[in-house]
Amino acid sequence: MEPQINEAESVIAPLKKVTPLSKYLALALFVALPFLGGWVGYTLITDKEVKVESQVLDGVSKKVLESDDFFAETPTSEDKPEVKKESIRYGSFVKVDSKDYPIDNQLFLSSFPATSSLRAAGRNYTAAEARKISENLTLVAVHDGNPSHFYDGMVVFDMVSKQTVRVVKYPFLSLEKWISPGVQVTAQVGEHANQIVLNDYVNNQTIVLYEELDADVQLVDVCEMGCAGILHYTTDGQIIFGRHQKIKGTTATKFLGTVAIPIPTEYLSKI
Repeated sequence: MEPQINEAESVIAPLKKVTPLSKYLALALFVALPFLGGWVGYTLITDKEVKVESQVLDGVSKKVLESDDFFAETPTSEDKPEVKKESIRYGSFVKVDSKDYPIDNQLFLSSFPATSSLRAAGRNYTAAEARKISENLTLVAVHDGNPSHFYDGMVVFDMVSKQTVRVVKYPFLSLEKWISPGVQVTAQVGEHANQIVLNDYVNNQTIVLYEELDADVQLVDVCEMGCAGILHYTTDGQIIFGRHQKIKGTTATKFLGTVAIPIPTEYLSKI
């Protein structure tokens, strides 16, 4: 029995023998087979996905062709609903279409002195922004269309009659606080930098609430109180603002204190 086993082993033995050639062959297969397997797998999966996608697309195309909607007319841009313009509302100024606010140019110009540059020939003043102040009235900022110019003025406009009611003096450069839709309290800057003024645009009234007698004192916000706000107003109907002493030779100021002034009683119910 042993001679037969030895004889079989002697035949297989050369195949089990490790040689330099077998080492290199094994190394080559070890490196190449993973890449070969990955390439084959990627190729097969890609083909499958393409086939599925093609089938789905074909199915959708078939459904569309069988549907009655396929033969319906494609809606044009004229059929699409128009984008609504931003409506004029209480609380803020918004850009407006000047065609919706036909400004009385002559009425606007007549409110300025004859020597005013705003009366220059050839200028045409139109609406730029508007703010609702009552059910029918709006404040409309007017300008001459020159992009280098600030707004030239403000008018009260009647939305029902589509007419300019009057020209108003609006403090473009001021600290302001609206206490109701048509009532604004301002700390004037420039010509009236020493006044706190209440402007009632609906009833065309202007009330000076406070006037500073010291020319070196500015009336500004109350940030020294923790930035309570510009012209902060309280729940019991008072306007609070700060007094600041100008420091000579500089643009800085020194905080002096705050002042609280009552709002006229006729406006308390509007707050």
